[in-house]
This record gives sequence, C-alpha cells and structure tokens, in this order.
Amino acid sequence: MTLHERVYSPNYGGALTVVGVQNDEVALSSDGVYWISDWHAGPEADEAVYVERLSAGRRIFHGWVDKASRRIVQSG
Repeated sequence: MTLHERVYSPNYGGALTVVGVQNDEVALSSDGVYWISDWHAGPEADEAVYVERLSAGRRIFHGWVDKASRRIVQSG
C-alpha cells in the first residue's frame, strides 16, 4: 500500500486512507489524517475518527481517536 491510497475496510464498512507506511506496517484513518498511538486524556472533541493499523496485511489494531488530539479514545 502507498501513502494516501484508499482501502476498503470490512470492519468499518467503508474506505480508509493510508496515512502512514513503515516496513510492513500501515496506518489508516477514515478522515485521511495521521493519528497517535497513545491514549487521549482530558475532555473529548465532539467527533471521533475510526482508525486501523495493519501488519503484513492483517489488522492488528482498530479503534477510534479524538478528532482534535488524534489520540485513542476507544480500541478493539
């Protein structure tokens, strides 16, 4: 996968954008903006953004990040 490529996510039920590529790991988000693999602290913004991380083509993380801080608010 390449940066900014759109990829369908069955888990999300829609397309995600590749926002980070490193070795065999790929980060994707529903709004096309990179996110931070750290927990959000404090009040949350009104919106959350769906994200996934893939390694060797398999999903290893999925969840939601705060739209403002870009940090994780829920993971699965």
